[in-house]
Amino acid sequence: MLDGLTVTQGMTTPTRPGKQPRPVWEVSGRTQGLEAVFRELGGRPWRGAWSFFEDPTDALAGLSEADRVTFAEQREAERQRAEDRADRMAGYAANATARSDAAYDRARQIGDRIPFGQPILVGHHSERGHRADLRRIDRAMRTSVEEAAKAEHYERRAELNDRKAEGDERHSMAFCVRRAEEAEALARKAERTLAGEYLWRGETLCEAERVRQEGFLADARERAAYWRGLIEAKGGVQFTKETLTPGMEVLIRREWWRVLRCGPKNVRVVSLRTEHLTGYQRWVMSYPYAEVREVRKAPGSAGQGRLDL
Repeated sequence: MLDGLTVTQGMTTPTRPGKQPRPVWEVSGRTQGLEAVFRELGGRPWRGAWSFFEDPTDALAGLSEADRVTFAEQREAERQRAEDRADRMAGYAANATARSDAAYDRARQIGDRIPFGQPILVGHHSERGHRADLRRIDRAMRTSVEEAAKAEHYERRAELNDRKAEGDERHSMAFCVRRAEEAEALARKAERTLAGEYLWRGETLCEAERVRQEGFLADARERAAYWRGLIEAKGGVQFTKETLTPGMEVLIRREWWRVLRCGPKNVRVVSLRTEHLTGYQRWVMSYPYAEVREVRKAPGSAGQGRLDL
């Protein structure tokens, strides 16, 4: 088995009455890059690990580092799965729409046979058939509404997966910067762990934990490099502490703000709509520089207009 992987056997904890617990195996540790292998073995992601209803130990014993894919390949596989899901959900939506229309047509056909405003003639030979028609109309209309709701649900899922299928290039600069900073923070944590900063005095890192942390460090650096590459492909962060000054107006999340202070990582701003107010009514926020879309000088200042940086 690959170094850094741990297989733990446990039991499920059913929440529904009458459902019996069953054995489950959990694979934890350095699972990055092995997602495709785990899926082929019937595993499912669960709280940062992978769970199996059959013991995967023998299958995992034959794995090597060559079976681990890069982070870029993982993202491409996720994009392809999203594309497949989008097509599947679109098909589900079309089928549900067809069923909804068919049920509605059935209800209309039955209703058209009943004269408009015709009451149930109690005691008449038509009473039984009239009541049966009303029940059929009710069932058909309920089916039509339920299938229409299903179609709407599947259409939303198809739309969501269509966006995912566009790849990571669709993400904003701020999103890519956050992902890169998260990966770099994980890398620093792994470096400190390998340096023994989290150990009691006199303790040493065991070999298994050292291998595990080295794997985490390599994965974090790979992720950081991937997101930094996307940032560079987008042109890099356009505005920084050096290019912004207090008093400038910046466009962040479709709203204009006035710069109050420029920090090392974030810019503190106040909304132009509320800067004349006081107390809690005055919107003052801090945003990372990657959130800034446009910059313009305040009205009345020299060189008024948008800045071309």
